Amino acid sequence: MHPEFMHPFKRATLCLLAFMLFFTCASDSLAETDNGQEKTIKDFIGEASVPASLVKSDLPLALRTLSAPDVTPRHSSKQLSSYDRTILLGAAPLITEISEPVSPKKLLPEPDPEPGVVYVVPFTNIEAPKDFSEGVFDLFVDTLNQQSNKHDLHFVILKQGLKGWATEELKRRKYITGEISSYVEDSSCCSTNIHTEIRITYHHPNSANPVFDDLIPASSSFDHDVSTAEVERKQLTEKIVTSVSEKLSPTFETSLVSKRAKAPNDKGA
Repeated sequence: MHPEFMHPFKRATLCLLAFMLFFTCASDSLAETDNGQEKTIKDFIGEASVPASLVKSDLPLALRTLSAPDVTPRHSSKQLSSYDRTILLGAAPLITEISEPVSPKKLLPEPDPEPGVVYVVPFTNIEAPKDFSEGVFDLFVDTLNQQSNKHDLHFVILKQGLKGWATEELKRRKYITGEISSYVEDSSCCSTNIHTEIRITYHHPNSANPVFDDLIPASSSFDHDVSTAEVERKQLTEKIVTSVSEKLSPTFETSLVSKRAKAPNDKGA
């Protein structure tokens, strides 16, 4: 070849070598960038490795196509932080507990299941003769039954007391309790004085306090040559029952008036 043509050829060779050197440096820089991005994704998703096709490829860098990393779930011992979990779940709140539904409060009291019945509990006896206490109770119940038509009520004796009743069931019913106490017989050579007290309590349904609660004293005095203790106890019994009935009767009348006032509306309904 002619010497004058050697100079352009050398010039082209040098240009080609420079271009290949630049291409090689650029390829290494892009490979390092890809590897850094791959490491960041791998650390975030907890993968032990990424597909080999993204790390080492047989194709030249210029012919490689961009593709998404393989995010197929694999077992990982790495625990996600709360921040990572929030991102993966789309910031969805986690349900930690299930609360029980709140029952609405009852605005109206429970109705009386037996509106025409009043239960009578045997009286409590404190230091009074048994026959005297039983006599007062029996006469009291007989007097109530004689007035049952007047009050439109039926009186039932609870022989076993309140032991067999649950508190909630008892609150929904009408019942009467009594207590005889402070019984004293003071005798001398010629006369005797008898004194006692009786407390009567009338409970009404759905009422925190009794509608009737009264302590009624009673006493009797007699000369031995005129009367006997047995006769005087009987008269004292009648005196006690009469006094209790007179004070308790208005309470029954109030219930009767309320019941009759409500009856026309019930029939119209």
